[in-house]
Amino acid sequence: EIAQCLVGSEMCIRDRLRHRPGYRRVSPRGKRHEKPCGPVFQYRRRMQTLGEKTKFQDLYSEKQCSCSEEPIGMDKLNTKYLMNRFDLKPNKALGQNFIDDRGALESIVDGADIDGKGVLEIGAGLGTMTRMLSKRARHVVSVEIDRGLEQVLSFALEGCDNVTMLFSDFLKCDLSLIHEMLKGETIDVVANLPYYVTTPICMRLLKSGLPIESMTLMLQSEAAARFFAQPSCRAYGPLAVISQYQYTASKLIDLPPESYYPMPEVESTVVKLTRIHGREGFNKLCRLCALVFANRRKTIQNNLISGGIPREEALAACAQCGVPPSARAEAIAVDSLAALAAALFD
Repeated sequence: EIAQCLVGSEMCIRDRLRHRPGYRRVSPRGKRHEKPCGPVFQYRRRMQTLGEKTKFQDLYSEKQCSCSEEPIGMDKLNTKYLMNRFDLKPNKALGQNFIDDRGALESIVDGADIDGKGVLEIGAGLGTMTRMLSKRARHVVSVEIDRGLEQVLSFALEGCDNVTMLFSDFLKCDLSLIHEMLKGETIDVVANLPYYVTTPICMRLLKSGLPIESMTLMLQSEAAARFFAQPSCRAYGPLAVISQYQYTASKLIDLPPESYYPMPEVESTVVKLTRIHGREGFNKLCRLCALVFANRRKTIQNNLISGGIPREEALAACAQCGVPPSARAEAIAVDSLAALAAALFD
């Protein structure tokens, strides 16, 4: 009788048990209603306690899959499944927000265009993106700062023989070692960056000297605006100047908070930087940016003098490049700053 009830609908079960022993009436706050307490519901509670799925439960599941599909939420690309399986909690101190949108992951990997290439991934997280990258890339070196994710990454990356994991702080790791792991060839970077380390990591990548052909970066929209900032804009600074001198920036997609777990309080953007070849004087430009942006409220002339450049040399270089010495660095275009750097440090 129990088995027959389990294959029926909830209404059918109510009809069968309505006038049978074990079905009692209760009246909370003067309202009469019926509450099931018979053997079927005792059996159901027992099955739930044992953690087994019954046909009764399947009738009311929010989403079902066909027999040919992998059970929903039970695969290595499901963020919540991985966190529950390994009893993990996001580390707020590290700014951990894991991408939980498979469609977004596929768009990011497609936009990164890493087929057959060597990839440096910064921030493996739970390994969901790492696994997708491994299917397209020749080799992936993934740097993760959180050693607490070692077990889940071992599970998520099972069978990914072309992935090398490095548990280290990217700001302190040996970049030459990473270059060797990627066979000394060109590198494509894919990174999911917390806001508080966006600038340090990007600056290290830009100044690393590694043959980085492209960077696909997931970061907060406010930080992403720096790669597109123009003179006289608040976001225009050293990162904008140095990145725009070496790379062309393009926006791939916007990611709402719902694409992450846990959900952040801000919008995110995926930006791709593509290398511009043939540019010289990069180190000189970096040196100049360190001087003229040292104090954003000061003029270029005063910042240069404070940085040890003789007044006469600073004025002569500005006149040669057509840069007003009384202007602030945030009002000068990238090409003009590059010309000023070449004139000062020739």
